[in-house]
Amino acid sequence: MPETEAGRNDAVAKRLEEIGHLAGRVAHDVSNLLTPLIAYPELVRRDLPEGSRGRELLGIMADTIRDITRINQQMLTLSTRAATEKHDFSVSATITRLLALIREGNDIPEGIEVVSDLCEGADTVHGDPEQVLRVTQNLCQNAFDAMNGDGRLRISVRPCELNSLPDPNVTATPGPYVHVTVSDTGTGIDPEIMKRIFEPFFTTKREGPQRGSGLGLSIVRDIMNDYEGYVSVATEASKGTTFDLYFPAAARTPAPDPAATESKDEVAPPSPADDAGRNGARDLLIVDDEPHIRRIFRLVLSSAFPQARIDTAANGREAVEACRRTHYNVVVMDLRMPVMDGREAFGQIQSLYRETKKKMPSFVFCTGFAPPDVIKEIVGGDDEHCLLSKPVRSEALVSRVRSRLGV
Repeated sequence: MPETEAGRNDAVAKRLEEIGHLAGRVAHDVSNLLTPLIAYPELVRRDLPEGSRGRELLGIMADTIRDITRINQQMLTLSTRAATEKHDFSVSATITRLLALIREGNDIPEGIEVVSDLCEGADTVHGDPEQVLRVTQNLCQNAFDAMNGDGRLRISVRPCELNSLPDPNVTATPGPYVHVTVSDTGTGIDPEIMKRIFEPFFTTKREGPQRGSGLGLSIVRDIMNDYEGYVSVATEASKGTTFDLYFPAAARTPAPDPAATESKDEVAPPSPADDAGRNGARDLLIVDDEPHIRRIFRLVLSSAFPQARIDTAANGREAVEACRRTHYNVVVMDLRMPVMDGREAFGQIQSLYRETKKKMPSFVFCTGFAPPDVIKEIVGGDDEHCLLSKPVRSEALVSRVRSRLGV
């Protein structure tokens, strides 16, 4: 019996899903390995004199780790395409989160200005915000590379109505769209290279200070196709490049986030021991099943907060038991762990503090995977909690913990 077109498409879709899941698992494991590699060079650098050969070598190491991180993030994007949870969301809110991430992670090269022109309220699309974040993150990184430490990156978001499409080959249809523009003042793209920029594994960065896998722009194109939107490029030598992304607009604005609008349980006023700890000290808990991550996070946080008490736990169950014994101010917790994962542990700790009428700790969730929707709701609906993508940079970890300690 001949194979039907629908059957072939189903087989391809299943195979892509399997590849995506595999890429996600690999990316998660690599992220765990990269976290200490990112943190240790900075800790060592502090002990070396300015201008020393050791500092120069550490800089080369840091640049190499940054390249590996970028390639790993592209693998993570493949996994989010394979298993994505879709809902209505604001594109401007996602871009705002991206800008905060690259600023906290010191990803903006010195000499480059980043400006944004966003439009919340008329920018709702239906899909996975993590995909939009990855798309714009890829384009921002390409723009930084093209400007060589001198220029301006501009990101804008606007609603628009398209009555006709400039490219007859795209799968998009006329109608309302959310238009995202990412433009730079870099070197522009050579016409011969322009013909191939969306090809998988095509890259001009095999050699030199910035290296790539050639997956970034092909992932951008594929995700735009998933949205039934499209991407266009305009470039001019020595003046820069502009990527225009068109996402089909959702039919309605997002419903209010239950996590942000539900009434909060009554909480008893914190006692002196519950509040600032002992003489201004703070109580922190690090939860991760990887011993080397617990160790490096503890080193980084103890250096930044020398008066803090810092405990560790190897899984969610140990974290719940630790919270029964100690009232922590901030909990830094991985999401994927054996015995009990971070999502279940958060729910049990939340119930524990409701029962005792004590103030809930702030949570800094860490993950090498795209987070589940329930965590996105927790983070999006409550400023007390936040999310960091692995591999985690020391500066970003300290910044998130410090803002939640109020010091």
